[in-house]
Amino acid sequence: MVVKTYLASVLKKRAVIACLFVFCLVFPWKFFLAEAGAFSGEGPGFVDLIYIESNTGGASGGHVGLRLNGFVYHFQQYPDGFFRLKRDGWEHFRQVYNDIENRSMFVAETRVAPGTLKALERRLTLLLLAQARNFDNLEALSGNYRFIKSSVTGKDSSVEIPGLGLYDMDSKNVPPSMQHLHKSIIARFGKGFFNKCFRAIQEQMARLDTCPAPHVTFPLDRMDLVPLVRTFPQAFAELYSIKAAIAVLRHGISIKEEMLMDGGAICPCFKKSLSSLKERLEESIISSLGSGNPGRGQVLLVQIARYQAVSRSIKAGRLLVLDPFPEDCQKVSPDIISADRYSMEMLHEDLKRRLIETENGFCTGKKLDQVAYNGLENQAARLYELQRGLENQAAVRMHDGAGLPCKAARVRVRRSTGLDPAILGKPGQDLAGYRACLRRIYSYNLVTSNCVTELAREAETALGEGAMAESVSRSITGPSDFIPFMFFRKWVSCMKPATVVFMPSLRKRRLAELYRHENPLVVYLREFNTMSSTVYRPNPADTSFLLFTDDVLLPRPLFGAVNTVWGVFCTAAGVLVMPFDHGGQLRHGFWGIVYSLPELLFSNIRKGSFSWTGQ
Repeated sequence: MVVKTYLASVLKKRAVIACLFVFCLVFPWKFFLAEAGAFSGEGPGFVDLIYIESNTGGASGGHVGLRLNGFVYHFQQYPDGFFRLKRDGWEHFRQVYNDIENRSMFVAETRVAPGTLKALERRLTLLLLAQARNFDNLEALSGNYRFIKSSVTGKDSSVEIPGLGLYDMDSKNVPPSMQHLHKSIIARFGKGFFNKCFRAIQEQMARLDTCPAPHVTFPLDRMDLVPLVRTFPQAFAELYSIKAAIAVLRHGISIKEEMLMDGGAICPCFKKSLSSLKERLEESIISSLGSGNPGRGQVLLVQIARYQAVSRSIKAGRLLVLDPFPEDCQKVSPDIISADRYSMEMLHEDLKRRLIETENGFCTGKKLDQVAYNGLENQAARLYELQRGLENQAAVRMHDGAGLPCKAARVRVRRSTGLDPAILGKPGQDLAGYRACLRRIYSYNLVTSNCVTELAREAETALGEGAMAESVSRSITGPSDFIPFMFFRKWVSCMKPATVVFMPSLRKRRLAELYRHENPLVVYLREFNTMSSTVYRPNPADTSFLLFTDDVLLPRPLFGAVNTVWGVFCTAAGVLVMPFDHGGQLRHGFWGIVYSLPELLFSNIRKGSFSWTGQ
């Protein structure tokens, strides 16, 4: 009887558990909890406001940015004068501002609902897309105006073809890799394929109007995603690039020797990764040829050139990559390289180490696709460029981001004769109107349109209505809230962040490490000036100064007076050496005085910077 009662109890409990299990499966808990705010497929996120302390140059007022899902969105003024939104990866952003520029950072980690995070990210992403469209249109209108003007004035009209400059069009030497690729294409499409493609492109080019009037829509604001402007030079470049790619494949034209950059010897296991990439490039080239994509010409020119570079790398046992530096990239002068040769040599060794680590990563199973190869291409090119600069005492090209090997060449276009100069009216008006519109939309103003006001305005618009939108609005209502530090303080007060993280500058971190392991007095007496410091090395990019004032307060006016006198001395010396250094020392001394004056009033702007951080 006892056993029977026990079994009945167990079965009853199991029946209840089974019913609950079925209920959990059937009942739409996901939608119920999502409606209640407890389930959304992801946990709450963070919107992090970042405040960066000041330093010399354009950073004298500090800076702010928003970190969302590993990316930092921030507004900055570009060399062309336009004030635009920029998106950087967090680690890159931190290394530039916190390490290289030696600026301490404060991060207010604010917990928000997933919907809020998505709304902000969507707004800023759409803003970047509209911004890219606007400047693409401006470039197209500018190119169209130059082309028509050259036609009217009787000069040779030409159009720039990206990717065509990679090839030696006069070379008669056909690389073995191109012979193989030619056979693969004939095997796929047949013997008459190249003739058929060539005739089709010629017919399309013959139908082009050399002086069309493109439809132009002027943007009303930064979020206005206007239609893409289409001009004759663009249409011609698209068709001609396809024609050029067909000619390269048909005749086996080789890339220029000067387009190759040597990244050093490669190991046998990495050769296998390159062989796999070569096969994928071959298949991609053949597939692009068979597609009807009108923009495939430039892609084909780059892929064919990479195919040749990879083939030569496999044969030579060295990493030979195409030159990815843009024509208008910045350059570091030989004088700066010589003045800070130690940092440049350390950077060279670091680039070499990182390139080897990247290659080894592909040996351990990581797939070397075209995107990964682009990163590898840029690493090897930077290493080669710096090595060339150090060996030849030459200028070194710099480029922020991953460039594509799109060396352009200009192609003469047969122009119409007897064009009326009045035809320039419409293209000129479109260009001037569009540029004026962008000047209005992307303008900078110290008080009303800076990195604080624009970021707050976009965040407030993205959030619409609600408690967080009201908090953002309150953070920018005061007369001094356009100042980055004041805005950050108001944000912390109104938004109630979960944590506020202080990230000391590189020099402060290294000093803290020295204080932990050495006598504090000895460390201070050695590190408080630029002459005997072991943490800081004089950087040609910095102004002239003698004493650090960012880590002291009461002695700051005295230190500032010493720095001012030092700046006067350097300025006077700069006058004497001006015929030899083109006024470089004079500028350093003058700005050294300027940035020393706030120190007399207990304020600090200058912190020094690092050209080499060891990371």
